This record gives sequence, C-alpha cells and structure tokens, in this order.
Amino acid sequence: MKFHKPRLRVTQLTMGFRCEMQLYLLKNVGPMPPSGSMTTGSAVHKASSVNFEEKATSGIDAPLDVCTDAFNDYFKEWMLDTEWTTYKPEDMHKKGVRMVTSIHDNMFPPINIESPEDVEKNYILDCGDFEISGTVDLKLPGNEGLKDLKTGRNMWNTAKADKEIQGFLYPHISDPYGDDMLMPLEFMVVTHAGKIGNFRVQHPRSAAEYIIRQARGLLKMIDGYGEPKVNTGHFLCNDNNCGWKRHGFCPLFPK
Repeated sequence: MKFHKPRLRVTQLTMGFRCEMQLYLLKNVGPMPPSGSMTTGSAVHKASSVNFEEKATSGIDAPLDVCTDAFNDYFKEWMLDTEWTTYKPEDMHKKGVRMVTSIHDNMFPPINIESPEDVEKNYILDCGDFEISGTVDLKLPGNEGLKDLKTGRNMWNTAKADKEIQGFLYPHISDPYGDDMLMPLEFMVVTHAGKIGNFRVQHPRSAAEYIIRQARGLLKMIDGYGEPKVNTGHFLCNDNNCGWKRHGFCPLFPK
C-alpha cells in the first residue's frame, strides 16, 4: 500500500501563519464559499494565464477581448457559489474588467515566456515527513526568476512584499537545490481601482528552511497536537473576510 505524505499548499501555510484556527478549520471542517474579492481575483488570474499561454505559444499577447472573455467566463461560473457580503457582483465585475485591462496594458507586453509549461507551473517540495506544493503564475526563461500576480483593494508596500510567505517558498519549491540566495520573485500587484505595482523580493535559503520547520509545527496542530491560536488582531479577522467566523465555526465567535 502506497503511503501518502501530508501535504500543505503554500497558500494554506500563509493562512496558518496568519491565523492557525483558519487552517485548522480548513482541514477539519472544510472550505467556506469564496468571497466576492476572492472570486474576482481568481477570475483575473484566469485572464492572465490565458494571455501568458498565448504569448508562450505565438510570441505575442492575446487580444484584450480574449482576456476579458476568459475573466467573464470564470466570474459567471463562480458567481452563484460566492458569498457576496461586502461587495455586489455587478460592482466587482466592473472592478475585475478594469484590473484585467490595466494588467494587459501595463504588465504583459515586456514579459518574455519560453514555454506554456512555465505558466501556472506546479511544484512539490519533499520535506521528508511532509510535502509543500505551490503554483507559480509564471517562470521566466533561464534563472531570471518568478512572477506572481496579486489582486486586492489596497496597493502593497515593500515591507508587505518582503514578509509574504510565497516570496520565501515559491522560489525554494521551484529550485530546492542551488545557491544560498533563492532566485528572485516579483509580485505583480493590481488593485480594484486598476493601480499597478511591482515588488521584487529575494531571500536567503535559510529563511525558507525556517518556514518549513514552522510548517511542520502547523501540521502537528492540525492533527490535534496543540491548540490552534486565533489572531483576532489581524485585519482579516471579521465576518467579511473569514467564512468560518461568519458561519459560527470559530470557537471564539460562536453564532
């Protein structure tokens, strides 16, 4: 019988470091319906991947209407399964189209892509007793680095980019052996208003290895070895952004 190691996604680790209770409930209760912001962001990612795949195949960017069609298809597919609390669907659809247009006009043209396999590239890092997986939006030719698209209401700053867990683990997962410094990763950030920002990060491999050790502790917590902590001070700890809290699964906020 084949033994399957426990596996965490990089995005799940980000959740666990933000609030252990969220990760515990994700693994033991199950996922909650996506928020309006999450569905819109996922649809924008879909539009971006369509453009990247076209550029990898033909060498030119996909037309804007092809990208917006991809956004519309995904958005409509998930609209009924989304919990629209803070945002209205029609408002977020307009914001999403604005983001797709801004990304297409300001981010895509200078990016070179070698192969369709470098778009939405999946990686698995074997950590011995468990695995970490991740999906990187784009791997650049050679060792130029990685690019990952982020969407949200507010623009990032350098301090936020430097602390983002994905900046430590995506390069480590994609190239687990090599120099002391990981390959660079650039976060391409677009806000709901269509504002664009680029933030390049590069970290020592020891920092990624430290996070992996912390991840092992999160896995033990998920399995019941230790009480999950609730980060009530985080700005996402509210009914709009935490479905488990909204539905009364968080023990600190029972309905």
